[in-house]
Amino acid sequence: STQSTWGLEQPNAFTAFIEKFQNYNYLNLCDADDVLQRSGMQKDACNKINSGILSKGLKTSMVTVVEFCRDTISKFQGTTKTDEDSKTYINSLVIQEARAIMEVILPAIYNLIDSYQENFTIYMDGVMATENLKFGIFLLMLFVVFVMGWSPYLKNLSIKTVSYTHLTLPTIYSVQISVVAGSLK
Repeated sequence: STQSTWGLEQPNAFTAFIEKFQNYNYLNLCDADDVLQRSGMQKDACNKINSGILSKGLKTSMVTVVEFCRDTISKFQGTTKTDEDSKTYINSLVIQEARAIMEVILPAIYNLIDSYQENFTIYMDGVMATENLKFGIFLLMLFVVFVMGWSPYLKNLSIKTVSYTHLTLPTIYSVQISVVAGSLK
């Protein structure tokens, strides 16, 4: 079963991408300077393509290209398919307009991909910083628990050491001698 993400909030790092995505989808692509710069097309030429279809946004433009291609394929399948027919369809006005639309659509898509990757990197940097902070706090807590558990042990250990050091050297030797003598019997 798949879970729908409809209506869920996006992380703040994706705000620039979402804004660009909505602008490209619903506004005039020919007004987007970054798209025109990347495509190398002038604004006037962009607005003239297919009676201004690019002014309707990215989604409508993509549907138009798909429909152009579908119509062209079905018309081509109904012909005799000679070399001359192929050249005629490839050089037809429909294909030229679809190609011109794609010259604007592709830079828009590439800009969206670049924006998404940039925003994703920002988001992941923030997540990694948070996870590193959590790990640092975990290590600090682990150290505190270790010190709190180790200190009483060291205190008990030093008390036992002091109680054994009150024995004098001759007493230790006499204990060792009696153990050795007892083992010889």
